[in-house]
Amino acid sequence: MASRGGDAGFSGNAGEWAEPFVLMHLLANNNLYYADSDCNRIEHSSVVVDSVYRTETDGTELALIVIKSTSMEDDDGSVLVLENGKGVEMLPKSVFKEHAHALFENIRDNKEGDDSTDGAFLRRIGLQSLKAPSSAKEDLVAKVYDGFVGAMLARRYSIKSLIGANPSLSNASGKAYFDYELVGFDEWKCAEVMSITPENERSWVVERTRRVIELCPTPPVPLVPSKVFERNLRKCYWRTLEAVGYGLLYGQVIKGKRLPDAILELEGENPGGWDDEEIEDYDFGIRKYLWAIVFGMDPGTPWKGPDVVDGYLIATKNEEVLAYQVSRQKDFEDYLLKHSSFDTPSTRRNERVGVVRREGGRWYYSLQCVVKFQPKSWDGDRSFFDR
Repeated sequence: MASRGGDAGFSGNAGEWAEPFVLMHLLANNNLYYADSDCNRIEHSSVVVDSVYRTETDGTELALIVIKSTSMEDDDGSVLVLENGKGVEMLPKSVFKEHAHALFENIRDNKEGDDSTDGAFLRRIGLQSLKAPSSAKEDLVAKVYDGFVGAMLARRYSIKSLIGANPSLSNASGKAYFDYELVGFDEWKCAEVMSITPENERSWVVERTRRVIELCPTPPVPLVPSKVFERNLRKCYWRTLEAVGYGLLYGQVIKGKRLPDAILELEGENPGGWDDEEIEDYDFGIRKYLWAIVFGMDPGTPWKGPDVVDGYLIATKNEEVLAYQVSRQKDFEDYLLKHSSFDTPSTRRNERVGVVRREGGRWYYSLQCVVKFQPKSWDGDRSFFDR
């Protein structure tokens, strides 16, 4: 059959190539399982995928519908492709499974996708781009049968990939800086901090941060120089700026820089001086930040707030696609916390990182907010997540 979608090639990063992998995987494997807070399959909690829908870049409404086999010899079934309601292709489910597996292996091996092979099949089934248009809040819509409620439901999903190299949850963007006002600082304290220059490039940032905290008579006050980033943080939660800012500062001096450890440190130190009933805002604010950056919030781009979706699909390193429902958002937040740490970015590319300076008669110290995904789950007290 002739290719639809023109001569445009497909190109993108591993995360963008993962979106068609998820689409093909859903069609090839009828059961979509829910995930627990460790991103493991919950064996007795799943829905059956009936069909998948996307709006393409030119406005074409694409529908891919699973057709059950009526043959006793072939119980695999097929997928019917419709464009604007018109049937254009019928392919065995096994073909989707083969292409999903091949694309997974490419992404896993850091080859991303191959337009000459993967792209040719995507054009054949009607895709015009790897990602859904930016105007769509969801990455795809799936019609699923939920046996628990006994109904067919249309659910809007966002997609996140954990295939391939470990992703940065938030990258070293030039806009993701925190400045810390150092009340009570002076030239002598500044000189003492700036004299710390161990041989290891990144360790001196950690040691400077530790000394800044020690020399400051009151906790450094987190500020965000970028107005766009500041507004985005406030849209996550009204105290996210302070929670993330304090977490980044104190997290630098914690072994491993894991986020749950940083939260526990904040709750003990309470650098914001919050009332006892507000201590939980350190945890809550950081959770909302993680959730936002995983699903679309960029420090340098004005953000309209959380996308309105029904759930999240996670493409895992085990070649699975697992789902989190919005109603179980805490499970997904727990998963992110268990697998996240603050990073210390390279100072060779970020001259402000780890520097004390004086502006307008006030003293400031700068860090850059980078959160890394860690494959190994946090091994601290599990009761942390039962609070």
